[in-house]
Formats: sequence, C-alpha cells, structure tokens
Amino acid sequence: MTLTLHVGLRKTATTTLQHAMSRGKPMPAGHGLLFPGRPEDHHRLGRRVRTGAGRAAVRQALPPLAAEARAAGPDRVLVSSEHPIPAPEAALAGLREFPGKIAGGRFVQESEVQERVIARSRGDVALLRAEFGLDIRPEPMTDHAASTLPAGTALAMAQEIPERVEGRPDWPPAPRPEAVTEERTMGREAEGHARFRGQEGAVRAFLESEGIILRGEMRVKVRRGALSEWRAEGDDLVLHADGEPMVLTLGAKEAEAWVKALDRPVPSLAARLGVSASARAWVIGGPLPEELALAVAGADAGGPEAAAVIVAVLTGPGDLEAALAAGQRHGLRVWCVHGKGKGAAVPDASVRDAFRAAGWRDIKASAVSEDFTATLYRPRGE
Repeated sequence: MTLTLHVGLRKTATTTLQHAMSRGKPMPAGHGLLFPGRPEDHHRLGRRVRTGAGRAAVRQALPPLAAEARAAGPDRVLVSSEHPIPAPEAALAGLREFPGKIAGGRFVQESEVQERVIARSRGDVALLRAEFGLDIRPEPMTDHAASTLPAGTALAMAQEIPERVEGRPDWPPAPRPEAVTEERTMGREAEGHARFRGQEGAVRAFLESEGIILRGEMRVKVRRGALSEWRAEGDDLVLHADGEPMVLTLGAKEAEAWVKALDRPVPSLAARLGVSASARAWVIGGPLPEELALAVAGADAGGPEAAAVIVAVLTGPGDLEAALAAGQRHGLRVWCVHGKGKGAAVPDASVRDAFRAAGWRDIKASAVSEDFTATLYRPRGE
C-alpha cells in the first residue's frame, strides 16, 4: 500500500483538490486510490502533525480515516492537508501507524510501507527552501530523490488522479466555487495549539478586527475589547481573554507578528467599507444597523450622482433585487449588508447567487456587527 501525503502550500489549489476528491467519491473503478473520510478529518490529523502533538495524539486522529480505508482495501491512500510541513519528527512518525491500522492493527515497519509526500508550489522554490528547509531542485512539480523532511520521504508529482474517465460524466467533479476572502483588517491567521479555560487542542486561529476566533479542536470567539496584556514568550502568544489567561502556540515569528497586529489601532467600520466625506455612499434598502448608521454618518451621498459606492441593507428579496438593479443602472460597486446565520432574512448564498448570475464578483467581506455582515460586489468588466 502507498500512503501519499499531499501537503500543498496554501493558495496552490490544495483545497480544490480536497473538494474534488471528496465530491468525486467513490473513485473510478480500477484506480485503487482512496481519499478516506472528510476533508476536516484530514485537517485534524494535519494540525496534530504540524504542532508536534506527539504520536499518541496523531494516533487518536487516525480512526475516521483508517476505518474507511480498511473497508475499501485500496492500493493507495491519499491524505491531503496544508498542515503537515514543516512536521516534527515524533508526530510524523505516528502516521506510519496508519497502514497498520488498515491491516487490522498490526504495526507496519517503515520498510514495508512506501511513503510519499506530494508538495505543490507556484514555483517559489526559494519560499520552500527558506520556510520549510526543503532541499529541492528549481523545477516545481517534478520527482525529487530526497528532501530534508524528517520522515526521509520524497517529493513527487501528483499523478494519481485521472483527468477523464469513460462512463463517468460526473468526473472530474465540478470545481469548487470561488470563495470571497473576508477582509481581516488585523491580518493574521495561523495554525497552532491553544490553551484556554482548562481546555487545549490544535486550532486554526484568526485575528480579526472584531477579536480572536479559534476553530478546530476548540471553538472560541473573544471580542477585541476583551483582549489585554498580550505579549510573545518564545513560541507562545500569551494574553488575557475575557479576563482569563490564553496561550496560543504559533511559533516565535508568528507570535511576534500577532503582537504587532494587536498593537495597531483597530480600523473603523467606515474605513473598512471605504466610505468618507470624500468617498460617499448611496445608502438604500431596509433600516440601518446602529453600527452602520454611525459609519456612514456624514458620508451619505443621498443618491447615485455623488456616490462612490452603494451600501444596500437587505431585509427581504425586494431589497436584493433593488440593490442589483441600482448597481447595474449606475455602474457602482455594491456593499450588500445582510444578516448572519441561517435565520437571516436574505441569506448570504441568495445574495451571492443573484449577483454572480448577473456576472458580478464578490471581492471583499467585512463584519458590520454581531448580527450583520457585508460583502462587496463589483460589476462585470471592472
């Protein structure tokens, strides 16, 4: 059995591959390749490897993947996550138990398993060398005989996935929809380990203008005003959140970057929306949330003629139709402000579908309040 670890850098189509493999299950007959479990199962395993959680913690993350692999009995298993490199040796060694779990719990020695690591890059070999210490040749996506990865594995091309399969009109799966990137004005996102309120676990941590958000093995959200006494101590960002100690192990460089970001003043909602006395907004739609009303105070154009952008508050389908029509008629970008969550009067998906169907693209997002968010759309051809 071949265990392949796909550890593409972010923004190199890694998520697209995971989406395609998950949507395309089961794989076409005869290819013997399995993408077990769900993408989040792969990320959970990857986070534990990346943060050096140790073999025991890695072992605990294997069952969701191993159970399906054991039942399928494939020749090749693909595990895909952005997280495993650079990978601490002790934790990465735990992955060698994966084939053993498929074989009924027998520990498979390293010599019995062909291990491969696939890394995708945009050709930025300097980044790979500097950030991950990889000893690779300049040509991206080619076979490499050796690397300095602790497991002593090799980089190789990802040639496992067939591009076309006769009799499978659904293959390859539809591409993953283009996703809008939320504007994080404080600008930090990192993988690491968190300790807070008696809990700990591998997390993806976000530092946004509204505060800190932890996702993964812990789900925590702390508003910006409740953060205090932040400092970097070695690999750790140490701070108080809601008056209680929080420790985020992010690596020394990232911890220092988070401290600098926390030291910066938080941009106002008006600044995030790009509205001011010299760049006025034409405000249309339903009643304004209080935070938005304060942001556009003194910057309301009162009509399209003097406006640099439209701010549309969507409280029903009629507001959505009017926002799109106004943007098309006057050629202005449109900020669509709508509720968050499943109970929103106009869900985010409805807004996106309506504007994309008309050829518009969502290019930026910003939180407005606890209950409202905003997405900026630009017209076709801009």
